[in-house]
Amino acid sequence: MIGVVYGVECLIHHKIYVGQTTQPLTKRIDVHGNANSILGKDIRKFGLENFKIVVLAECNTLNELKEGENFWIKKLNCKFPNGYNRNNASQNPVRFNLKTAPDQMSEFPALIIFYLLRGKWTPYILEKLIERPYRFNELKKSLAGINHKVLIEQLRQMENDGIILRQDNGTFPRRVEYSLSELGKMMLPIIQSLHDFGTEYKKILAQK
Repeated sequence: MIGVVYGVECLIHHKIYVGQTTQPLTKRIDVHGNANSILGKDIRKFGLENFKIVVLAECNTLNELKEGENFWIKKLNCKFPNGYNRNNASQNPVRFNLKTAPDQMSEFPALIIFYLLRGKWTPYILEKLIERPYRFNELKKSLAGINHKVLIEQLRQMENDGIILRQDNGTFPRRVEYSLSELGKMMLPIIQSLHDFGTEYKKILAQK
């Protein structure tokens, strides 16, 4: 099992949110509780004890997660304003295409991870989004040395590659948040391994 499709129902006004995650469900619910979405605001307003959380489907592939999420969003009629969901699961499709990437990747798939990390600021942005969703200005302030134009280009590239999600929460004034996609979350153990290797390599160099 790679992840689950889950439902969150408010027991006060019975609105429902359907989502998918490869993380432990408790961690995912914590993310919702800290988000600036309508669901997050209601969790903080009413308390998590007034929400019912259920696993709707266990999935073995990313496609099953996406299809399962879309199925339950439609079945439970939980798109806004009836529910909390703003969009279908397919709102941020993976646009990464091997045909537009270097030819060597077809023969050496391990190179894909380096291609996805090709942006100078990509590792720093991923490190921030591990913590929680960020708004654009929050990200810009937390990344010393990056300018407005470069951050826009970097975020657009990462969204096109399918490793982050851009969500307009429909509030006024407008609030756009960036978060890790399910594909982005799958990269985290690899990034941690690269980090560990870099730390050890620095130690080896220091001994020479």
